[in-house]
Amino acid sequence: MTFKSPVKHTDAYAEGKKAALYKAAIKKNPAFKIIEPLGNNNSFFTRHIEAEYSPLIWIVSPGASGSSLLYDNLEKDVCPYSVAKSHSHHIKWKGKECLKGAVEGGFMWEIEENDKVIYLYSHPLNIVLSYHKKISHSPKDWSEGNPQYSQFLECNINKDFFKSYLHEDILNLEKHLDNWWKQNNFDLLCIKYEKMYDCQDIIRKFLEGPMRPVKGGNRKIDLKLPPKRKRKTNWTKTLHKKQLLTTYASVIDKYEQKPDYELFLRGGRNINDI
Repeated sequence: MTFKSPVKHTDAYAEGKKAALYKAAIKKNPAFKIIEPLGNNNSFFTRHIEAEYSPLIWIVSPGASGSSLLYDNLEKDVCPYSVAKSHSHHIKWKGKECLKGAVEGGFMWEIEENDKVIYLYSHPLNIVLSYHKKISHSPKDWSEGNPQYSQFLECNINKDFFKSYLHEDILNLEKHLDNWWKQNNFDLLCIKYEKMYDCQDIIRKFLEGPMRPVKGGNRKIDLKLPPKRKRKTNWTKTLHKKQLLTTYASVIDKYEQKPDYELFLRGGRNINDI
C-alpha cells in the first residue's frame, strides 16, 4: 500500500473517551502511527508505516517557488512516503523543531528524527511579483487574513500590500530565507527554484533513505518532473525594476550568494549516511 498524506480524524473521535479508546486501538497496530498537532488535543492524524524508514517529507517555500510543482509530483505514485507542504517559518517550541502545515491550516507539527525537509526559494523579485498578481486577483485574501499571509509568512496585513511592496519587504522574504537556508537539527535540502530541474537526482537520493538495509527494503523514487514551463513573472521586465532592486537589495544579495543547492544533514552526517 502506498500511503500519502496523513489522514485526519475528527468529529466522532475528537473528544473525550472515544478519542482515547480509538487512539489506543491504533497504537496496537504496528502498521500505523499517530501524529498529533503540538498544543492541539482535539484533532489527530494517522500515517501508514510500511517500513523501518518511513519519514514524513516536508516541501517548504515562501510561496511562488515551485513547492506545489514538487509536492504534486511526489504526491503521485512517485514517492512511497507521506508528503506535506508548508509555507511557514521554522519554529522552536518547547525544545522541538516545528513548523506549521499550510495544507491542513494552523496546526504546528514536530519535525521528527527521520523526517526530510526540502526548501525551495525563487528569485525574491519573482516571488514579490507573483504575490502581487495573486493578491490583485483576490485582495480580500490579504486584507481578511488568509493564513498563508497572516500565520505562515507572518505578514502585517494591516498594511496595504499595494502601497507597501515597492518600499519594504512586506512578505518577510529575507526573514524566511534566513530562517530556513542554514544548518538545523533535521535533514534539510535547500534548492533555488530556478535550478530545481537540475537537482532531480539529488532530490531523489535525499529522499530514498539510508544506504544500509532496512526492514521493508530501500525505497526507490523515480522522480521525473513534467516538462519545464516558462515562468509567467519576470522581474527583469517590470516597470518598477529599479525601485524593487533598491528595496530588496539585501535579500537579493543573500539569494545570489547561495549555491544552486545546499545539503544540511542533522548532526553533520554525510549524504551516504542518510
